[in-house]
Amino acid sequence: MAGKNPYEAVDNFLHPLQSVFACFTQAVLDHRGGYDPQKQHVVLLPDDAPIQLKGDTEIDLYFSHRYEVVQTDDRERGPWKVRSLGYRYRIDFRQGSAELVSYHWHPDGKWKFPHLHVHPETAIFAPNFRKAHFPTQRISIEDVLETAVREFGAKPLARREGDWERILREARARFMMYKTW
Repeated sequence: MAGKNPYEAVDNFLHPLQSVFACFTQAVLDHRGGYDPQKQHVVLLPDDAPIQLKGDTEIDLYFSHRYEVVQTDDRERGPWKVRSLGYRYRIDFRQGSAELVSYHWHPDGKWKFPHLHVHPETAIFAPNFRKAHFPTQRISIEDVLETAVREFGAKPLARREGDWERILREARARFMMYKTW
């Protein structure tokens, strides 16, 4: 996301994310003061704890997204922008904290490509299925939240029942417009 300075670039990155989360929780994202262009930063949920999604199924959402603030010559994305460095998004079944699905991208780790993990009973299909890394494209948190609604029965907060889809669609379009790969 573009900005005239590091602060504005981070704010332009965080604002759409916060509006997406506001459809499902009152929690405020924590970015740990991440404006310094010389450092890596992380945005996560308060206390790095999950949010409990409302709905018919008791599921929780974990969210962690690493980024840095960089200068760029690209007029559409600058002179300052936020560059994503990785993410971990996870949906858990609250009872027993069983992971259902998790989306990872940690390009500085062993598995450099974005991927999906499917849990927990999947081990009955193949002995190594639980540890499999299914390649994906880069996934947005909007995609994960929409999956939580459509596949796991999560519900938006009552005040967002009428506009959550529009908010996610607009934030996803912004993500697609500004991502660099």
